[in-house]
Amino acid sequence: MHKRLLSTILTVGLFSIGTYLYFFQNKAKKSPSFRLAEKHEPSDQFFMQRAFPDAKFDLSAYTNALKLAQFSAKSRTNFDNFPEQWQVEGPGNLGARVNTIAAHPTNENIIFAGYSAGGVYRTMDDGVNWEPIFDNQLFLAISDIVFDTQDPNTLYVGTGDTNISGFPFLGDGLYKSTDLGDTWEYMGLEEQRIISKILVHPTDNQVIYVGAMGLPFEPNTKKGLYKTTDGGKNWEQVLFLGGITGVIDVVFDKNDPDILYAAGWDRLRNNQISETSGQGAKIYKSVDGGKIWEQLAGGLPQNDQSRIGLAATNDGVVAVYVNPDHDFEGIYKTVDGGKTWLLMPADPEVNGFDTFLFGGFGWYFSKIRVNPVDDKDITVLGVRAYRTMDGGDSWTLIQEKANINVHADAHDLAFTAEGNLILGTDGGMYRFNQAGTKGTDIENIAATQTYRVTYNPHEPQNYYGGFQDNGTGVGNESTINVWDRIRGGDGFQMAFHPTDPNIYYAESQRGSIGVTVDGGESWSSATEGIESGDRRNWDMQYFISPHNPNVLYTGTQRVYRSTIGPIPEWTIISPDLTDGPTENLRQTISTLTQSPINPNILYAATTDGNIWHSMNEGANWLKLGGLPKRYFTEVVASSVEENTVFATVSGYKDNENT
Repeated sequence: MHKRLLSTILTVGLFSIGTYLYFFQNKAKKSPSFRLAEKHEPSDQFFMQRAFPDAKFDLSAYTNALKLAQFSAKSRTNFDNFPEQWQVEGPGNLGARVNTIAAHPTNENIIFAGYSAGGVYRTMDDGVNWEPIFDNQLFLAISDIVFDTQDPNTLYVGTGDTNISGFPFLGDGLYKSTDLGDTWEYMGLEEQRIISKILVHPTDNQVIYVGAMGLPFEPNTKKGLYKTTDGGKNWEQVLFLGGITGVIDVVFDKNDPDILYAAGWDRLRNNQISETSGQGAKIYKSVDGGKIWEQLAGGLPQNDQSRIGLAATNDGVVAVYVNPDHDFEGIYKTVDGGKTWLLMPADPEVNGFDTFLFGGFGWYFSKIRVNPVDDKDITVLGVRAYRTMDGGDSWTLIQEKANINVHADAHDLAFTAEGNLILGTDGGMYRFNQAGTKGTDIENIAATQTYRVTYNPHEPQNYYGGFQDNGTGVGNESTINVWDRIRGGDGFQMAFHPTDPNIYYAESQRGSIGVTVDGGESWSSATEGIESGDRRNWDMQYFISPHNPNVLYTGTQRVYRSTIGPIPEWTIISPDLTDGPTENLRQTISTLTQSPINPNILYAATTDGNIWHSMNEGANWLKLGGLPKRYFTEVVASSVEENTVFATVSGYKDNENT
C-alpha cells in the first residue's frame, strides 16, 4: 500500500490529451507537429528535469533513484518525522492510463490490468475489488499481459511503456507468474527496455516470442523480436530491423503458430530528436518460427509510415496504419497469407468510420482488435474506439449503443471468456456486453498519475490533487471512489485564500489558472495580463503572498505580480530570467517564492539553471551563483532566518558530486 502511494505521488504522467471534443474542435487549427509536441509535454517535463543540461537521459542514475525510493518506502517507519503508516486517500474513480488488459481464458471474474506507470492490478470478482500485485518490482510501467493458454494459472508481464511518449517509463524485461500473480519470476530481457508484445505458443509453452522497442533515446541493437524455446532460460534475437526500428506488434497465424507477422516502427526520442515514422514501418512474415523473414507488400504502404497495429483473424490478418502526420492511413486485410492486402472502406459519410480518430497523434494508439469468435467484429483504438460488427460496412463509437461516457484515449481491448469486452483508456476501464448495448465502469483503482497534492486549510479532511489527463479532484479515503473532479485538462496545484473559504485557485497545464469566489459554484480565468507570447512552464508556478492575500505571484520566463485581490490582473516585475529559448527547449521559470519574514524578498529559479533574488519586491533582480547549472525544482525562503533560502536541483547524474 505504501509503495502505491509513493508511486502515485512521484509519478508525473505521460502527456495530456485533453478531451475528445478539445481535439476534434481544434483539429483544423493545429498542425501535426504542434499536436505531437503537445502530447510529449508531460513526459518532457519529467525528462528535462532529470537530464538537463545533457540530451541523454542517465539511465543508471534513474535506476539508482528508483532503488533509493523503493528502499525508503519499505523502511519508512525508520524516519523520525514519519512514524505512522501511510494511508491511500484516493482517488479510485478518476482513473489512470491502462496500457494492457488480460481476461482469464475460462473464468469471467478474473481480469488483470497493466498501467503506464502504476504496475499490475488484479480482480477476482469481476471488477468489484482490485489489488496491486506487482508493487515489489522496481519498474512499474506495464506494456503487455498474456496468459499461457495451456495453463491459465500462468501469465507473463512485459515492462516499459510501449506508447513511448518520453523516457522515464522504461522497463527491465519480462516477468512470469505461475500462481495468478501472487509471486513473480524474472525472465530476463532487461536491455530491451520496452517490451511491446508477448506471444506464447498455443501448443508448446516453452516457446515464447517477445517484441521489443528497445531504449528509445538512442539507436541500439537491442530492438526487434526475441524467441525462447526453453521457457525463457535463453533468448535469441530472431528479427532485427535497425537501430531506430523496433517491433511494435506481432501475431500468430491462427491456423499455424509457426507463421508469424511482425510490424516495425521507427521510434527515437530524446530532448533534441523525436522520430515517429520512417521506412521501418513495414509488415514482415515468417513461416518457420522466426528463422527467415519476408517483407510484405501486395497493396501495403511502402512509403514512410508511423505506427502499425496487427490482429489475427480466422482466415488472415488485419492491420491499421498511422501515416507520418500521425493520422489514420488505412485498415488493410489479407486472406491469402499476406500476398495481397485489401484496403477496407473508411469514410465517415459512407460507413461512419471517423478517419480523424487518432486526433493527430496516432503513434500513441494504433491498436486493432478482432473478436476471437467473429472476424466481422473489429475495433480500432484511438482517441475514441470505433467498432464494426459487420466486417466494416458500418462503424460506431464503442460506447454509442451503451449510451455511457467513456474517457478519451483507448489503449487496449480484451474479450472475456463469455464474449464481453473490456476497454482500457487514459481514465480507467469499462466493460461492455457482447452486443455493446450495456456498458459500465469496472475499476476503482488509485493509480492516477499525480502532479501536485495539497489539502484545504478550511476543510483539512479534504485533499486535492492535480492529475495527468484527469484534471483537479477533491476527496479523501472515506470518499475514495467518488472523488469530485472540479477542473479539467492536466491538473496542477491549488491555492486557498487564508481567511475566506469561498476563494481558491486551481490550475491546468501551461499556467491556465482559474479562480472561484463562491466555493466552486463558478470559475473565472485568473490569467488576465499574462502576455500570450510568454513561455509558460508545463507546471507554471503561482502563489498567494503569505503577507497579503490580495497579492499573487506567478512566472513565465519573467515574474508577474497582481495586487488587486481574488481575480488577478498581472503586471510584469522582472526581465527574462532565463538564458532564452533554445532550438529544442523553451526555458521558463520553474519555481518562485517570497520570504515569509520579509515581503520585500523574492526568489525565482529557472529550468536552465539560473536563480535570482530581489530585495525590493521585484524592482531589481540579482543573479546568484555557486550552484550547478541544472534544472531548479524548488526554491523556498526560510521561515526562521530572513537571509536563508533553500533550493533543490535535478538534472541528476550517477556518481557525480555536484
